[in-house]
Amino acid sequence: MFPGSIGEGAVTGRQGLRWPRPLRSLAARLQAIILLVVLVVLGLALWTAYRSLQDQGIRSVRQGLQAGLSAAGLSLRNRLDLLALLTQTIAFDSTVLTALRADTPPQLEVRLRELAARYHLDLLLVTDPQGRVVASVLGGLATGENLADHPLVRAALQRNAGSAFWWEEHPEVRRLLAEQQQYDSRVPPVLLGGAWPLVARERLLGGVVLGVLFSGDTPLVEAMRESAGTEALAVVQGRQVLAASGTAGGLGLKPGAEFPGDLVSGEERLGNIKDARGRTVSVYAGRALQLPGIETPPLFLVVQRGHEVIRGVLRQDRWYLFWLLLLCLVVALGMARLFARSITGPVERLAMAMRQLPRGKVSQALPVERDDEIGELVRGFNTMAAILDDRIDELDNEVRQRRRTEQQLAEEKDLLAVTLSAIEESVVVCRPDGGIALINHAACKLAGCLESKARECLLSDLFPFLPLIDESAAAGEAPAPARSLSVTLGRRELDLVISRALLRGRRNTLLGEVLVIRDVTARRRMEEEQIRRQKLESVGALAGGIAHDFNNLLTGILGNINLADDPDLAPAERHELLAEAEKGASRATALTRQLLTFARGGAPVRKLLDLSGLIEESANLMRRGSAVVCRFQLPGDLWLVSADRGQIGQVIENLVLNAIQAMPEGGELLINARNRIVAADEVAGLPAGGYVLIQVKDQGVGIGAEDQERIFDPYFTTKAQGNGLGLATCYAIVRKHEGALTVRSSPGQGSTFFVFLPAVQEGGDIALEGAAGLGGSVAGSRVLVLDDEEMVRRVAGSMLRRLGCGVDCVATGEEALALYREHLEAGEPYDLVIMDLTIPGAMGGQEAVARLREMDPGARAIVSSGYATHPVMAEYRAHGFCAVMGKPYRLEEMRRALVECCRPPLVV
Repeated sequence: MFPGSIGEGAVTGRQGLRWPRPLRSLAARLQAIILLVVLVVLGLALWTAYRSLQDQGIRSVRQGLQAGLSAAGLSLRNRLDLLALLTQTIAFDSTVLTALRADTPPQLEVRLRELAARYHLDLLLVTDPQGRVVASVLGGLATGENLADHPLVRAALQRNAGSAFWWEEHPEVRRLLAEQQQYDSRVPPVLLGGAWPLVARERLLGGVVLGVLFSGDTPLVEAMRESAGTEALAVVQGRQVLAASGTAGGLGLKPGAEFPGDLVSGEERLGNIKDARGRTVSVYAGRALQLPGIETPPLFLVVQRGHEVIRGVLRQDRWYLFWLLLLCLVVALGMARLFARSITGPVERLAMAMRQLPRGKVSQALPVERDDEIGELVRGFNTMAAILDDRIDELDNEVRQRRRTEQQLAEEKDLLAVTLSAIEESVVVCRPDGGIALINHAACKLAGCLESKARECLLSDLFPFLPLIDESAAAGEAPAPARSLSVTLGRRELDLVISRALLRGRRNTLLGEVLVIRDVTARRRMEEEQIRRQKLESVGALAGGIAHDFNNLLTGILGNINLADDPDLAPAERHELLAEAEKGASRATALTRQLLTFARGGAPVRKLLDLSGLIEESANLMRRGSAVVCRFQLPGDLWLVSADRGQIGQVIENLVLNAIQAMPEGGELLINARNRIVAADEVAGLPAGGYVLIQVKDQGVGIGAEDQERIFDPYFTTKAQGNGLGLATCYAIVRKHEGALTVRSSPGQGSTFFVFLPAVQEGGDIALEGAAGLGGSVAGSRVLVLDDEEMVRRVAGSMLRRLGCGVDCVATGEEALALYREHLEAGEPYDLVIMDLTIPGAMGGQEAVARLREMDPGARAIVSSGYATHPVMAEYRAHGFCAVMGKPYRLEEMRRALVECCRPPLVV
């Protein structure tokens, strides 16, 4: 109430000093005074700046015009120098001199026209020593016309030659130039050119004069304007425009017209040209034009620019000053406001703070900017507000901290729940006693229960295959890594990967553990399906390759046999056809053995071998007829190996053949062997021990890295001649001998194959290959043949009879045992029994030999089968046989088997 009364008296007490409503506040009045002063100072400064910018713009235009004058003059002088040089060039032209000496005006005129067209000349003529025209490019200038009084002809004949600038006064030349419309008739012809004497061997033959029109609107004047970079250019003689080019300000000067302005000169002066209404349309600058010549008249060079250029500069300056003025006004207004606020601000802030106290807004202290009474008042208010603020802050902090904690807990809980629900793996957090603290949806689905019930169970109840927390891990030892388990949950068989991690508190106390269970059943089934699909694809490729190769071989065999069946053939031709059929059959046999060796169903027929001779024999056999030279490094102390001689020989042959095909142009093949002790994990797939290492190194094209991963696959080849079984067969043979086959190669660097074969120690009971000779005869021996195929029995019987043996043939094991018992009881036992290993639906050789041994412990039997890799074929002695013979039968192989069966093995 009291402040209101005092305020009313203060307002109404002095009516004569009442301010307008916008200026009643102290801050508004201060701002108005400051702004007025700033505006006055700013107006003076801007007017001065405007005048300065205007003078600077005009000076810039003047400097541009003066530069254009210099450039135009330089262009004209360069043109004169070029014409002088061109005059000398024509004066020394061999064609001109030759035609002049030979007095052939037509040839000379042709040459002059060619030169005039090439260099764009308006005047070109040649005179004799007396000044008479010999030839010219002006069609109407008659030969013999006397131009001795022409100033340039006279200068040329007097050998006072060079460039020149002249008025063409000769009436005949002016007439011809006008007729050919080569100059503007409104102005007298002015030419730039030169003259030069024609001299041969110190004798004056005449003179040459050339020129280019300068007056009018000519290309020369246009070139000067372009060099000056101005809108218009004119050459003035007196008050008449002699030559002009371009327009400035929409007004162009015409040759022959009167120059509309004053001929100003000097770098500090500019002239102006006005239109019919008195408006300035262009500005110009001029300069006297001094050129070499004969009686050169005074000329004046003028360059012009449109007055819009100056207007544009001034307009730009005005806009610049306008925006500068606007900016200065904004800055002045801001400064005035800041100055006024610096005086009235503290009082207003104190009043505002007092009004906010009842609302509890005392969190900010007022700045103390003064040392007067207002400053003391502000400091007292700040002290009071600080006390209140401390009390309020204590309560606010406690409330905010509690709300923040609750919000963080809620957010973390929601985030954890969402994260666990989105994870595909099963996640379980359990307490040290095995109780479930947290479990996600995937884990509940895996356990087959609801989440609400899962929290009431123990870990061992949900997942009985998981043990409780490991006490050793809880004691601080490193946790076990992730492990895989195959378990049965209900009726489901699952493959799981389980990871466990301990949860510890601040003092390393055990809080529980986290388990992550990943179900990889579907992934492993997919991998198994992929492997099965790849195997089927490999089998398909293998079957296709086998069918292709056997069809080719059968074509050759059947074709040669059909041809040999012709009764009209000579014996030699029939023998040759049968030999070809036998070769095809041998190739089919070799292919069959390769396929059987490549298959995983059998083992090699092992004997104790010294590899040195076998390596040389196999390599020399394969390199015959090729341009490859073999170099061997085979030590004499090479360890023995237990191996199948035929299969190891096949490995060497295939590797040598592969090297020969890689070197079609020939080269050196290095084959070495040495004893090698292999450490554990040194060679993939080989245990530690002693091995014989065979290296086959060629100088061929090499194998790329992408092909090295597939070269041991069946029917994969990069050669046009290969069938893709060679290296695959080698790999299968070496693996079945418990060895390893590797390769090291790079394109262009050749290839090296490494064959590791396990070495054996002396003292074994394996027959040493080649230790005993197999020579001798089996004639007179009685042999019993057991085979279910009638054709095989007939062939075997015929071959045995050719060897001089007595033969009986049976189809089953029962018949063989009965016939053998009959002859044994009769005192005429068989010397040998050849038994087929498998007979469908009846007793085969494996069972029959066991009963035969029971009947006659001294009986000798040879096992025979088309499945050369059968385990019985590899370990035939362990099954009661004394020799082995593979199908198809060959006479020499049968004889060797019979001889071997009749001799005991040599034990090493």
